[in-house]
Amino acid sequence: MAGKCPKCEQIVSRLSIKPLLGQGPSGQHKSITLNCPACDTILGAQVDPSAAKSDLVAEIRKLREA
Repeated sequence: MAGKCPKCEQIVSRLSIKPLLGQGPSGQHKSITLNCPACDTILGAQVDPSAAKSDLVAEIRKLREA
């Protein structure tokens, strides 16, 4: 299912994903933006799920070793 970019009105059937450093109440977090591949408009942003998973695994390993 594809939607249209609100800026260039091209059909978006895939996204361009770019890294970003986000700032939240608990500090900085690796994040990503979801961009229109035609005009590079940011369509959304979220915490980088791969980085969050890696951070969680590292914390669990640290706890297990303690």
